[in-house]
Amino acid sequence: MPPGNVGYPEAVRRLAPIVALLCALLGLAPTAAADDICTRAGFATDGGATVTRFATADGASTTATIAGAALRQPAVSPDGTTVLVPDEANDRLVVLRGGSGADTGTRIAVGDQPTKVLFAPDGTRAFVLNAGSRTVGIVDVAAARTISASDPFSRELVDIALSADGTRLYALLDDSADPIEIVQVPIGGGAVTSVALTGTVPTAGYRIAITGSTLVLAVGAPSGDHLATASTGGGAVALSSATLAGPATDLALAADGRSAYVAAAAQSLETFTVGSLARTQTASVAAEGLAVGPSGLVYAAEGTRIGTFTSAGSATGSALAIPATHVAICTSTATIPAAPTALGLQRGDRAIGVSWTAPTADGGAAITAYEVVSTPDSATCTATGPDGCVVSGLRNGRSYTFVARARNAVGWGPWSLKSVGMQPRRDTGARALGVSPVTVRTTRKAVVLSARVTVPGPGLVAQSALVKGKRYCAASRQVAAAGTYLIRCTVKGAGRRLVRQRATTFLVRTTFTPTFGSLAWNRQDVTAARRR
Repeated sequence: MPPGNVGYPEAVRRLAPIVALLCALLGLAPTAAADDICTRAGFATDGGATVTRFATADGASTTATIAGAALRQPAVSPDGTTVLVPDEANDRLVVLRGGSGADTGTRIAVGDQPTKVLFAPDGTRAFVLNAGSRTVGIVDVAAARTISASDPFSRELVDIALSADGTRLYALLDDSADPIEIVQVPIGGGAVTSVALTGTVPTAGYRIAITGSTLVLAVGAPSGDHLATASTGGGAVALSSATLAGPATDLALAADGRSAYVAAAAQSLETFTVGSLARTQTASVAAEGLAVGPSGLVYAAEGTRIGTFTSAGSATGSALAIPATHVAICTSTATIPAAPTALGLQRGDRAIGVSWTAPTADGGAAITAYEVVSTPDSATCTATGPDGCVVSGLRNGRSYTFVARARNAVGWGPWSLKSVGMQPRRDTGARALGVSPVTVRTTRKAVVLSARVTVPGPGLVAQSALVKGKRYCAASRQVAAAGTYLIRCTVKGAGRRLVRQRATTFLVRTTFTPTFGSLAWNRQDVTAARRR
């Protein structure tokens, strides 16, 4: 059945497919909401115990409260399934579900006072800035544990940045007396290496980001606060000619790395071209945290709301009423899959087999399930692949039509076009069945008749033993696939008493009723020797 029906009263459970199907056919079904992955949504924290999952389209939101937490910059895994939120007060990462924003209950112990976390591109690892212990921790996300950490830095650990391919991790270090320092933190083990900066090195470091082989920095210098660039290989630091309105609270890059967005403490959002360090736009906004969405929109955490800005840095005029000091936007652009096509039917006894062609578009996420619903009766079957499934529990002689739909990590897609009608019925054309010679084993209390039956597919194997038309035992088993199966019929009571009196010949009848196709049968006469 569709997700969400588990635990409903039986009447509601039976009505759910009917309602969903009618809505779909009438064009009333809403777009499926993401339930496994985060798409067209984001996460915000308010610096306290609350983390909010919100829809970027309309701000519809759900919140999770983590008692006693001080939540900082959240991070969403590249596939949108997992959210990690640093809890600075409790030295841990809080793990949420990307699709629903629900608290999983999992906590990952990290270093002292974590404030920022970055996912590796494949989502298997995460890198944590531990401000209190001045270390960078590496987390195994699936195992939910810290697997290593850098040695403590002697200077304040201000910010970290990870290259797009996940191979290079950089840390920005600062203190009140000396110029800033940038170091490359080894991901696979080894020593930390310093990026040798030359010329006029900034004296204050606020934020760091990376695009290609260029480090992008928000820094303070004797001439003021600037956006700056430097090569990952070291060398001179280039400062923007325009000064920032104040010390930077956050820095974000466009997906292509060509534009940089700086939130300044003096209530401004400033947009720069990275290559030339030219400032192209200034917006008046008191933003603490920034994030860039997959469409290029810039989201600014403004304390009591989340403002939105174009990729050029201009205000869109709309804002989301979400309290936020930090914000992260899900990068997945996956949607629900298209509908299956070309439904094919195969008649069976009280069942119809339904096959289909997989959707032409999976929505950007792998299809994980299919569902079929009949009309009438709303009987269903499900499958994990496009090979089809069997809708059972139908009435022979009644005509049924079927629709199918596909599901990926975002949710269920639309229903397919309705199939042609078909009536299930029992096929009475019998054929020979492959059965091994029946063996007889007589015990004190019973006569056991056994045989191995070879069948071409799923169905019901049945066996009975008769003497002069009277049945003395019956056995059956349902089989799910083609193969050879053992069936055993046990004669007790009156049948066993016959064998005590004389040698007795049993007519053993074995039948196979397939889910689809013709009935098959076999008859064998076997004799049980007299045994008291």
